[in-house]
Amino acid sequence: MKISAFLTRPIKPSQLYDAMLGIFSGLLPASPASGIRPLRHMDHHLRVLLAEDNVVNQKVALRMLKKIGYRADVAANGLEALQALERQHYDVVLMDVQMPEMDGLEAARIIRDRWPERGTKIIAITAYALEGDRERCLGAGMDGYVSKPVQIQELAEALGRCRSVDGPSSELS
Repeated sequence: MKISAFLTRPIKPSQLYDAMLGIFSGLLPASPASGIRPLRHMDHHLRVLLAEDNVVNQKVALRMLKKIGYRADVAANGLEALQALERQHYDVVLMDVQMPEMDGLEAARIIRDRWPERGTKIIAITAYALEGDRERCLGAGMDGYVSKPVQIQELAEALGRCRSVDGPSSELS
């Protein structure tokens, strides 16, 4: 069974209509406003590291990533994320900001200091969406910011920006 598109909830009748029309006509709208993402256009070649301490959040994030065509390795805190980056290169680190042992902000600073030439994108994932939090994340060397609860469409768009933007200092959100 081949999946041609997916819709994120809540589904608007117009989105469902557009998806069905696109499937049967062979044309799928891919505008961010449509809420429809053709899977055949996804780039599955990003190496993703998920740094998240909460096991439930890990499972949810991994399922979301799988649904949009990605797989990821998991680190339970900032120290484990650094150890994983020592072993291999990742294109993107989805970094929880609040973790035990080493938080995401400190881990991001170390990644930028230790591997400035790698171009690894770091996307903050945090439940804190207060004024100034986004700026703190970007100031620590992160490239983007996604607030919890993470919406699959927002995650897909953040990963899409990682494919199309060059250099570790480019802002993704």
